[in-house]
Amino acid sequence: MNLNVELLQLYRCTHLVDLLNRASQIFGHVDFKHLSLDWIPGPAIPHIMQENLSPVWDNYEDSVGSKADDLRAALGASWEAILKSDIAETRPFLEWQFAQGGMICATHNASPVFERQHRAISSVQDDPWTEFLSHTICRERDRVLLLTAKTQSAMSQAMYDSASVIFDTFVAAYRYLHSQSITIEVKPVQPSLNSPLSRREIECLQWLAVGKTISEAACILGISERTLRFHVTNARNRLGVSTTMQAVVAAALRYGFDPNDPRRSLYTASRGKLNSFA
Repeated sequence: MNLNVELLQLYRCTHLVDLLNRASQIFGHVDFKHLSLDWIPGPAIPHIMQENLSPVWDNYEDSVGSKADDLRAALGASWEAILKSDIAETRPFLEWQFAQGGMICATHNASPVFERQHRAISSVQDDPWTEFLSHTICRERDRVLLLTAKTQSAMSQAMYDSASVIFDTFVAAYRYLHSQSITIEVKPVQPSLNSPLSRREIECLQWLAVGKTISEAACILGISERTLRFHVTNARNRLGVSTTMQAVVAAALRYGFDPNDPRRSLYTASRGKLNSFA
């Protein structure tokens, strides 16, 4: 594999899910077979930390197949246990992690977080990953978005160096993707009352309809929060309503949202599958 050639392909991606899938393939070539994107909480009181803990994407189906759901459940339970019983020991680690701006490296016994995750993974698969590399993608006041690559091998210097280059390229491609979405999608328009919603406006409202926050919906769609708010404002104007909740309800009635599956609606049935992911 020519790593430089593979990395250039990241800039060809037009959506966040495409970027993540391509990065997953590249990390796999250098023996990091497990990749996940998660909102990780900063140090706070436990229930606030629980609210700020949110998995966004992973490649577990590719790496563990039919055990993917069991693995997600085990990891979720491990975090719940961490925030209930290991909070005093975990807080210093989260404070340190929250302060980092780039890549961090840890083994499975580096903190209660990784130790509990290692035990959870061991309950699902015989050969759990043992070393972690994480990179901050963006941050908010009380949480950070981390892309984490995990390996079942003893990490060599060559693996570390390759992963560092992949992370740096991913972050650059991620920022480029966001700048393009702002440049292409944010246009000075004058929406007319009750005119049809655009595809992107419907996508934004669909994800809000299933309970995603503004930041979560923006991340899922691969756009900035500013861009998502722009589309929601346009949708309110087109629908002739004053609040986002009213816009969600009005659009749901008009386009047939399924509250259990944001990809299903009368609109998507007639226009094709939305280019989004959970």
